Amino acid sequence: MGKLSYGTSKPVFVLTSPVTFSAAEGLAYDLQAFKRATIVGQTTGGVANPTNFGSVSLGHGFFVNMPDGYVVNAITGTNWEGVGVKPNVAVPADQALTTAWSLAVKSPKTNATAQGTQAWLQAFSLAKLSGAPGLTAAQLVGRYIPKQGGNPGAPVTVLEKNGKLFAQVLYNAGSEDVALIPLGGDRYQPDGFPSGFSMTFVRQNGTIELLQVQQSNAAPWTILEKS
Repeated sequence: MGKLSYGTSKPVFVLTSPVTFSAAEGLAYDLQAFKRATIVGQTTGGVANPTNFGSVSLGHGFFVNMPDGYVVNAITGTNWEGVGVKPNVAVPADQALTTAWSLAVKSPKTNATAQGTQAWLQAFSLAKLSGAPGLTAAQLVGRYIPKQGGNPGAPVTVLEKNGKLFAQVLYNAGSEDVALIPLGGDRYQPDGFPSGFSMTFVRQNGTIELLQVQQSNAAPWTILEKS
């Protein structure tokens, strides 16, 4: 096991919905059967048995695609055909991500001892991560400064222009207003930034906080609070 391997000790959560099909179901099913992961969400589509020879023409524009194989799990002796993978924690699909984060924070196996990481995870578990925003644009507008006790980070100012949100990002030569692209709930992606960078807003103890994720070894998680 290399040092980057996930190993057997860290908790794994797999999110599922009714549109989870085929190989994606297979991964969820096997991890559940081997008790290596907690499945969170809704029962999957129930498509297990493979078709190896593709569609067969019946003529007149009709085709049939019939399974000619049968998947057998070594633990259960069967598969998920027609019944789907039933979650360990059943919640609506649009609540699965938030629920999984909350479970991860509470898991005794979660390694969150680095400075600021445990606080970030706790705050993130309270955020609305899908569906309509829980916080209005007016609530998000303002200046955010690094929270005491968290990882260091540069201040961020959130602006609203023509009904859209922008983050004022500081550069060596000045600042630039970057559009915030909605990702669902109160999560946003700064336009033009790498996909690994996101901003999530959450209300905690009466204060709006800005949770940032970035591809950085120095401070991958940062918490800023509205001043």
